Amino acid sequence: MATGEIVSKPYDVSLKWLLELNPLDWVRFLGLPEGDVSLVDADLSTVSAFADRLIRVDAEAGSYLLHNELESGKDTANVAERLYHYGALADYKFGLPVVGDVFLFAPRRE
Repeated sequence: MATGEIVSKPYDVSLKWLLELNPLDWVRFLGLPEGDVSLVDADLSTVSAFADRLIRVDAEAGSYLLHNELESGKDTANVAERLYHYGALADYKFGLPVVGDVFLFAPRRE
């Protein structure tokens, strides 16, 4: 490291090491239900998601994003889970609350 170079997040390595040392201790410390623990790969860089449409609304009460998810009848089994993920990612990216809705387009049954 060059002289004067700023280390971003200087405690990351130490804290990650402590987490890896005994993850069950962290579960206990947080008062969560105990069970078998194991570390999983925390690399989330493979997440690639595109919401159908995001609309920014700047209202008097505050700004927010409107997420419209358009479904054609296929793959609706996990639409609630996808809506949650898209909303979380949009909130993280834009720092705004997200209101999500789903429009299901299906042939009319007679």
